[in-house]
Amino acid sequence: DKGWITDLRYIGTQGSPSADCHQATTQAGISIIQRLDVSGSESYPHDPAQATAYANTFAAYVAQCPNIHVWIVGNEPNFTVHKSDPDCSSSAYAKAYAEVHKRVHALPGHQNDLVLLASNSPYSPGCLASLRSIIRYVKQEGVQPDGFAAHAYTRAPNAGQLNASLVTDTRRQTDPTADECPGPITWNDTWYSHFLIYRDYIGVMEAEGMRGSPVFITESGNACDPVRGNACYPNADVGYFQALYKEAHQWNSNSANPSQNQPQATRG
Repeated sequence: DKGWITDLRYIGTQGSPSADCHQATTQAGISIIQRLDVSGSESYPHDPAQATAYANTFAAYVAQCPNIHVWIVGNEPNFTVHKSDPDCSSSAYAKAYAEVHKRVHALPGHQNDLVLLASNSPYSPGCLASLRSIIRYVKQEGVQPDGFAAHAYTRAPNAGQLNASLVTDTRRQTDPTADECPGPITWNDTWYSHFLIYRDYIGVMEAEGMRGSPVFITESGNACDPVRGNACYPNADVGYFQALYKEAHQWNSNSANPSQNQPQATRG
């Protein structure tokens, strides 16, 4: 492959959506990671009763694209319901993922596709707990996740403070339980405050029996106040993006790390 691009499309939960299969891009040797959301306000069905309809629509899109083989089911389950407590979202997301997984792998030519578990919103309360609980709920549905999309950012408040060292910044913070919905999930996690949170995600995967699963970093960069727009980045080469790829490469090159738990950086 010459590279990866993550693309987003909204497909709803009914009928057969028109698919953009990115023929020219894939023919040029670039692979597509295709994320399919219900809508801009509901990345996956919040109502589990809609999971099958979403899966059918998802599969109808996949069936039109023999040249795409990596898919993301929705996005940031712990954010899309506007609440961070995994009790608010994990079981419904797991149901949607499991239904999509079954339908996609039943399609001719897509039996070996990777259906990725969506990343959680990084640095939100419960981000690790959400991933942990979703894996467990998915397994209860009788499905083993194919792999994972991960979101990892640095958090400089403005362009003037953005620098390459933030990519490997080892500062950590604690994440106590936030109770927003009825349910039993509690947590007291500690995670990296910047890009290295991808390692925390991989740690959860390993602890939940998913060692060796493919990991794709499908969102990255610097997360500062959205109203500042491009003020997140200086109009200068400060070595930041090179550092992102260098960190991923060093992880992948370390023989002590699982052979398949290798974060692949993409552009979305």
